[in-house]
Amino acid sequence: MDKFSVQTKDGKPLTVSLSYDYMNDAEKLPKIYNKFKGQAPDVIENGWLQTRLKKATLNVFSNYSVLEVFQHQGEINGAIEKEFRKMVDTTGFLVDSVTLEAPKPDANTAKAIQGVVDAQQNLEKAEIEKKQATINAEKAIEEARGKAEANEIIKKSLTPEIVEIKKIEKWDGKLPQVSGEANPLVQVK
Repeated sequence: MDKFSVQTKDGKPLTVSLSYDYMNDAEKLPKIYNKFKGQAPDVIENGWLQTRLKKATLNVFSNYSVLEVFQHQGEINGAIEKEFRKMVDTTGFLVDSVTLEAPKPDANTAKAIQGVVDAQQNLEKAEIEKKQATINAEKAIEEARGKAEANEIIKKSLTPEIVEIKKIEKWDGKLPQVSGEANPLVQVK
């Protein structure tokens, strides 16, 4: 089927293209013949059937905003198929499937949609970063709490004797050395 234009419920134009598979209901062949006066199948397909498919498509798209169209393509495809089937079934055409290609917006609408998608992704990224920051903060609090508890245990276990032992263990056996000038600090007057 040729591409054609539809409008969403928010008035945005989209270009769509569909294909469909059908067969004739054998019991209704006389009805089809009488209705179309023996026209060739391609004339019926490109005329009457295509008009019904366009009408079904226009009806369905008018129920969705432009953003919803891109979020619910499978649902829309099913709704078009159901409505098209309902329109042609009584005449003797049994619709097997309808396939909707991805709708194409005009340049301005595509840019606006991309802006919304980008904003949504930025929001999701910010939410993830916020959760990560919360996790990191909770981890830091737990680490600090653990260090504080360890320090408290050490503090309670320290005695003057242990402090003296630590000093001795740390001493390398050398006396402290003081550097300075040869002049004494004391001045006599």
